[in-house]
Amino acid sequence: MKSHQIQDLIVRISAAAGVAIAMLITINTLTTVSQQHIERDLASYASHTQLQVAGSDAAKRA
Repeated sequence: MKSHQIQDLIVRISAAAGVAIAMLITINTLTTVSQQHIERDLASYASHTQLQVAGSDAAKRA
């Protein structure tokens, strides 16, 4: 291989590695955001369910 072919190959490999790293960062960020949304939704559901249970317990006592 000639020098310019090797340099071209290095540039292409570097670009591909950069794209792969950017994709991994994007996937990691989206996963983290999704996890935070799921945790928030579960907490909201749990507090809503607790309010319903507390309300039905109070109704039974009345």
